[in-house]
Amino acid sequence: MILQKVVASVATGAMLSFALVVPAYADNTISISGNGADSVNQSSVNSTNTSSVVQNNTAVITNNVSANANSGDNKASENTGGSVDVSTGGASTSVDVTNQANLNKADASSCSSCGTNTSVDISGNGADTYNKANVGTSSNNTVFQNNDAQITNQVSQKAETGDNKASSNTGGDVSITTGPASSSTTIKNQANANIASSSSGSGDGSGGTLTATISGNGADSHNGINIYQNSDNSVVQSNDAVFNNMVYAKASSGDNKAWGNTSGDVMIDTGAADSTVNIDNMANFNYANVDCCLTNTEASITNNGADTKNWISAKLGNTSGIFQGGEGKGNLALLNNTVKPNTETGDNSAGENTANDSGMFWLSTGDNTSDTTLNNQANVNLVGFNPGVELGFDLGNLWQLVI
Repeated sequence: MILQKVVASVATGAMLSFALVVPAYADNTISISGNGADSVNQSSVNSTNTSSVVQNNTAVITNNVSANANSGDNKASENTGGSVDVSTGGASTSVDVTNQANLNKADASSCSSCGTNTSVDISGNGADTYNKANVGTSSNNTVFQNNDAQITNQVSQKAETGDNKASSNTGGDVSITTGPASSSTTIKNQANANIASSSSGSGDGSGGTLTATISGNGADSHNGINIYQNSDNSVVQSNDAVFNNMVYAKASSGDNKAWGNTSGDVMIDTGAADSTVNIDNMANFNYANVDCCLTNTEASITNNGADTKNWISAKLGNTSGIFQGGEGKGNLALLNNTVKPNTETGDNSAGENTANDSGMFWLSTGDNTSDTTLNNQANVNLVGFNPGVELGFDLGNLWQLVI
């Protein structure tokens, strides 16, 4: 028996994992209290964070595989005075091709101001004081993720036990017996996954707390609190995938010939021929998790003296933009599969043979089987925390970084 197995496995280095490891926003606490009459007291805090993540992958993979296993093509001709027996073993080819490419993972949650606790207190100051507190926090997180994968697999394989000849033999029986012929091809392409998170980790949209208090200040005082909080998150994810799979698979135990034999039985008995082709394509997966960052706010102006002027001003904003497939571009997946399986146990011939009075001519073929499976999965966009969707994507060891 001839057994040939070809394994081609490509896992590209085009995997980018990014995590901002700077500390998260610290809590803000401002207190203006216990100051004497006619004093002017002011405190300002401004915190700004800007982060930008750009991840690009390009993978061009070409596999050309040719596999040939042959125990046939045997000849026994022009023999005299005895039986002729041509018997072949089995022939099998197996080709496995696995391609994995392009995974981006970005975690920008540690740069978000979501979850920051802010406390501002103006209290217990003397008459005719001027007290003012300004607090500003802002964060801008931008993630760009792009993948481009071009994968071409060309597989040609042939398993043959046939094409045997026994001709012009004299004085005995002639037999041709072939073993089974089988070819198996498995191609698995997995490419282009983007994972982006700029949430606080809870995934439920909850933010921090904001407490502002003006209380117990003396007569004729001016007391004010101005608070500005803003968070902008933008995620742009795009994928292009072009897969070309071309498979030619042949398994043959036929095409045997017994011609011009004299004075004996003639028998041709072929083994089974089987071809199996499995192609599994998975491309273009986007997942984004961005919290809406709602802040719990409590404001209080109480128990201040006569003729005081007190104000609390708060401007809270959150903007999130998610573009999956790029800004209006969409995911592009071009999956081209060309499969040409060929199994053959026939095309056998026995002719112009001469036997004695009890002679026999016998021709028997084995089973002929061809099985092709194609599975294409492409273009999945998900937004949110724990979507609960079963996905077919499995990028092996690379994919473990996502979990």
